[in-house]
Amino acid sequence: MLRLSDIQVDASLGFRALPSSVAPKTAALYGLRAVFDAALFFDVFIDDPSKDRPKHFLKFFLHASGSIAAKFHYDQALVNAVKKIPKATWNAKERLWIFPLCSLSSAEDILRETPGLNVEVENLDSLVQRAIGAATAVPDLQG
Repeated sequence: MLRLSDIQVDASLGFRALPSSVAPKTAALYGLRAVFDAALFFDVFIDDPSKDRPKHFLKFFLHASGSIAAKFHYDQALVNAVKKIPKATWNAKERLWIFPLCSLSSAEDILRETPGLNVEVENLDSLVQRAIGAATAVPDLQG
């Protein structure tokens, strides 16, 4: 009888393998597909590299100044990515990053495309996005 304690972990492959006494017999009888199905039965999964990276949460919101603000818990990799956003500045008093509205699409791209960074972004509320879009579409009346 096969016990769970008989299953060995092969870290180089990223999954648990069946013991050598069972694997060749199983492969010969049922083929490679059956071995893979048996491995899944024993709760065996190939490692997902994104699980190794911690997930960071970042929130965009409309600042009282009319600019976009980004707030998140400190992480040096995330700070380095935010520093790449055009015209982004650190507001030490409020402990958040501020950048102009015109940099919002760049900010989203930078955060999505930074290698090794696993970020979940809470974007601006849809009503705020529509209001900003409407306000930027109207020419400045002060002239």
